[in-house]
Amino acid sequence: ELADAIAKLPKSVTSLNLSSNYLGSKTCAELVKLSASLPTTITSLDLRLNNLDNKTGEELAEIIAELPSSVTYLDISKNDLEGKTCEELIAFI
Repeated sequence: ELADAIAKLPKSVTSLNLSSNYLGSKTCAELVKLSASLPTTITSLDLRLNNLDNKTGEELAEIIAELPSSVTYLDISKNDLEGKTCEELIAFI
């Protein structure tokens, strides 16, 4: 499973590119587990092109909330989030 593999990353890894992996097909619970499994050495996370538009703003907020505080750069561009309502985006932020 992806979360298990990510949890075993060497401590020298500070940047992780998970773009174009269609993570949007995963359940919210799976993505929360993935976020929580990131080592605290990760400072940069690329989630571009993952079809996250099928997640609600609340689900996105739950997923992001589980990221380690060490993540200071997060790229979620090209996920078609412009279709979200203002309320969903506010919940996400």
